[in-house]
Amino acid sequence: MQLGFAFLEAGSVRFRNLTGTLALNFADWVTSSIAFYLVGYAFAFGADKGGFIGSCFFALRGVTGQRYTQFLFQYGIASVCTTIVSGCVIARMSIPGYMIYSVLHISWVYAIPAHWVWGPNGWLTTFGFYDFAGTSTVHLVGGTAGLVLTYILKPRPGRFDEERAADFAPTNVPFVVLGSMLLWFCWYGFNVGSLFTYEAGTATNNY
Repeated sequence: MQLGFAFLEAGSVRFRNLTGTLALNFADWVTSSIAFYLVGYAFAFGADKGGFIGSCFFALRGVTGQRYTQFLFQYGIASVCTTIVSGCVIARMSIPGYMIYSVLHISWVYAIPAHWVWGPNGWLTTFGFYDFAGTSTVHLVGGTAGLVLTYILKPRPGRFDEERAADFAPTNVPFVVLGSMLLWFCWYGFNVGSLFTYEAGTATNNY
């Protein structure tokens, strides 16, 4: 999915922003993976503390068996929540600034709601709240973060000037198509993979 987003976003921007967009996505991947390994997974899926936050598994300490599989799968989901925002800030945010955002987002902004919904005894689960494959935890959180940053950064100069519409035409349509196809394929793993067990027409959610 990271590769799909990278192609989709790089193909949608002006040529002068193409390299920067790819660098932004790569930086997102690197920083978010480190942050999720160190603290994000622990806050999201560690032993519950007050229904608000996880309190163990920092840097995967104490993780054994199937939890390694869960960590890899959940990182794939968490990184998508983070990279949703990259498309909202293209050409208006520096790479170092975005890396700081990426760390804060995956280790706190995303991890806390993830614990509420998917963690052991998260407070939302006590109300019977159920989120299959991240409708709220991933897309709502990522979309809201993107909206907030978009409001803060404001549009690119001339972006909505009708006389300059041609200046903002996609620079590489094949990239857009390729990115869309990659994302479509990966969504089968993203959503179907949320069910770790499927047997005799019934499924078990093993978050």
